[in-house]
Amino acid sequence: MITRIRSIIICIACICYTSMLYAQQFKIRASLQSADKTGFYSIDVTPELSALTGTGFSDVRIADEQENFVPYIIRPKTSVFYQNNYDRFNIISNTQTDSGRSALIIENTKLQTVNNIALVIRNASVNRMANISGSDNGRDWFTIAESLRLENSYSDSADRYIQNIDFPLSSYRYFKMIIDNGKHDALNILEAGKYLQEEKTQTLNLYTLNPAPGFTQVDSNSTSFVSIRQLFNYHVDKINIHVKGPKFFKREIEVETRFSSQNFFISSDSVFTFYVNPLNDKNILIKIYNGDNPPLTITSVTTEQRTQQIVTYLEAGKNYHLLLKDSLVKSPSYDLQQFSDSIQQNVPSLKVLAITDNHQPVAAKATSQWKNWLWPVMIIVLVVVGLFTLRLAKEVQKKQD
Repeated sequence: MITRIRSIIICIACICYTSMLYAQQFKIRASLQSADKTGFYSIDVTPELSALTGTGFSDVRIADEQENFVPYIIRPKTSVFYQNNYDRFNIISNTQTDSGRSALIIENTKLQTVNNIALVIRNASVNRMANISGSDNGRDWFTIAESLRLENSYSDSADRYIQNIDFPLSSYRYFKMIIDNGKHDALNILEAGKYLQEEKTQTLNLYTLNPAPGFTQVDSNSTSFVSIRQLFNYHVDKINIHVKGPKFFKREIEVETRFSSQNFFISSDSVFTFYVNPLNDKNILIKIYNGDNPPLTITSVTTEQRTQQIVTYLEAGKNYHLLLKDSLVKSPSYDLQQFSDSIQQNVPSLKVLAITDNHQPVAAKATSQWKNWLWPVMIIVLVVVGLFTLRLAKEVQKKQD
């Protein structure tokens, strides 16, 4: 009987321990800037944020006001630039009327939505006024804009220039431009077209400089020991050292942390860059093997991390925050990770407003479900233990009688 009771007590202890294990806390809470409208947003992984999470970002969560987790992806930050492409329109006719006006009709063969036309004009230092209208069949015309000014503009390096004319967004097949020349000669319009601005993205090996670390150098026998001390556990993907030494040298070095060791060579230069496997140690040791040569002198050390961002879909009007620093949680698995290529690169960025200790209990959804039936089970177990204890007491009493 005593053995049974002991087994039940051990079972209860295991349940309690499991409950505590599942309820491990995220130690850090970082509030986020509110989203102006519903959509995708990015949060830059700054050195301050990276110091609060592992190199794999397994202990990062985004939560709403009810502590529900929101899916996210982490991706390298990209360089976004814009490229202008010129698309030429067909000129159907370019005629002059008896009233001193030019009538230019162009065809939008691709039926693009257009809000400007670029005219290539032979150099002319004059001003003109123009009206523009549109048509779907080339016969019935409808006004788009009036009194558009063609500016006094010309090129000093060529015999032609480009005049951009802006007007309300339109998708007509034909556009007619009436240019008022007054009593003057017409402009020599060579061609018409549209500049299309396309967004281009390029994923670069962008790096963010960490706060400057301290370092010391100790030369012992044939080895120099350079100890690097970071203020916090910033992520490190790149180490730069400035070396002062003879004109020609080649030395093997070893970069050591608590859990890793990597080997490199330095030779006949002043600044060396080492691309290391991601690490987040405060202390990094660099060993320089000098052989029989005089030691080199390290004059400066910097560390850098890859520029990355957290991308997530947020709703306007809700408050969100980051949860960080829990060594026991595993990396989340979100459907969003399968659609990372479908998310545009240039999404609005949100700022981290404040980083504080997290005093609010936070657990995964599985934990809340676990807790829903944990207490009933424990109550049942306690009732069973009580019954066994009562039965044991009666048997002991009988033996004594």
